[in-house]
Amino acid sequence: MEISSYKKDPQLFLSGLDSVELDKLQGGSSSELKKLVKLLQEKKIIITATYDKKIDSNPFADKVVTENEVLLKKVLAYFLPADSKNPGGQYDLQIKAGFEQLHKLINDAAAAGKTKFTLREFLAATHFSLTPDRIDDDVIGAMLDAMGSHSSKRDTLKHEVGKLTAELRTYSVIQSEISTAQQHNGTVEVGRKGVNIFDYKHYGYDSHEAFAKKDANGQYNPQYQLLKEIVIERKEAMLVSGNGDIDKIVDYEASELGITSEQYRAKLRNELSDLKSDKPVFLSARDFLTSPKKDTGALSNVHHSYKYEKDNNPLSNFATTVGDRAKPLNDKLGQKTTELNDISSRYNAVIEALNRFIQKYESVMQQILQAI
Repeated sequence: MEISSYKKDPQLFLSGLDSVELDKLQGGSSSELKKLVKLLQEKKIIITATYDKKIDSNPFADKVVTENEVLLKKVLAYFLPADSKNPGGQYDLQIKAGFEQLHKLINDAAAAGKTKFTLREFLAATHFSLTPDRIDDDVIGAMLDAMGSHSSKRDTLKHEVGKLTAELRTYSVIQSEISTAQQHNGTVEVGRKGVNIFDYKHYGYDSHEAFAKKDANGQYNPQYQLLKEIVIERKEAMLVSGNGDIDKIVDYEASELGITSEQYRAKLRNELSDLKSDKPVFLSARDFLTSPKKDTGALSNVHHSYKYEKDNNPLSNFATTVGDRAKPLNDKLGQKTTELNDISSRYNAVIEALNRFIQKYESVMQQILQAI
């Protein structure tokens, strides 16, 4: 049976409810129904269906709904949502929030001395709280979903931009060393005799402790994280025994330091141990370039030094090779930065729109309550 709207001719609305069993209404079995009835009774709230000549079709006698508990339950049950079948889920939380809002409305009204409502007044003021299909929840839910999606994409892009920036910055350190050698027609050392590209001074930090410090979430800065991963990968690779190519590199780098190969391997093991407690360790430009633990991948056939020569200049060729690796990385960083700026702009736009909506919604609701 179709029940008339309470907004016009509320006596027909009540008559329709009289002919329906409580358990047939959507909120008839709600666990909150008895609590609401009890609250209304405790606060001595009186709800009366009254005739309004501007709205109603025909005059009718006043009817005090709260004098008839069965009818009151049906009025409430008509709007109450059924209990959620998924306790703790989004729908369940939305229902609970609605009940909390309704309880607050009743308590605040009673505290202010307002205990008498027309049926239209009461249901108009509580309809938004009692029903799960509120447009404000739909709008806010859609906005929050959009924020969540944008936030996830933004976090992913932030991570990517951080890693790419860190890698490009290290390439800049290496290119600076190459450029200095070119200016003097000299030699750039990229092995153990060369610059330590894991030195905090290259990256604008005041100390190694500041460089290696974790943030509030227990994360390293992208620069330190990248270089630490490369240090671990390279030193562990150099400790693999029985590989002729690796043995040659170990022998050469040991000779650079003036120690035996066994002493050098012991040094590598000590450096790995130091790295666990974030102590300063050495990372050569060659190790960085040959490591696969970066976006540009591993560069093969990298020597330990490159000397200027007039003909077929090895130093110039090396500079070109490194530049060819850095350029697409720079292009990719530019693309990812543009994407990050775009998604951040969208995220901020959703927040701004949500704030405007909430402010407008609160303003409208205040006007409605003031008019009652």
